[in-house]
Amino acid sequence: MINFLSLGGLPPFLGFAPKFIIAEAIIYINYYFLLSIFIIINLITLYFYLRISFSAFLIKYPNNYWNKSYLLNNYRLFLTSLLTFLSIEGIINFYIFFI
Repeated sequence: MINFLSLGGLPPFLGFAPKFIIAEAIIYINYYFLLSIFIIINLITLYFYLRISFSAFLIKYPNNYWNKSYLLNNYRLFLTSLLTFLSIEGIINFYIFFI
C-alpha cells in the first residue's frame, strides 16, 4: 500500500521527487498553464490512490496480508518494492549529479 502512496506523489515518499523535478522544469520554461494542468491531474490520481489505500487499510481481515512477516515471506513483492525504490533513487541521483 505504501507503493500506491509513492505512485500518487505524496511528499514524504520517493514518488514525489520525479513529479517535483518535472514541475521545477516546467516552471523554468515558464509554462504555468501546463503546470496547473499537471498539478490538477496529479491531485486527481492521488485522490484515487488514497481511496484505494484507505479502503485496503480499513478492511478487517482475520489475516492481515500487509504485515511484516508476509512481506518478508513473499520475496517477489519484496524484490519489486526494492527495485522500485532503487530505480527511483537512481533517477534522483542521476538528476542531481549530471544535470
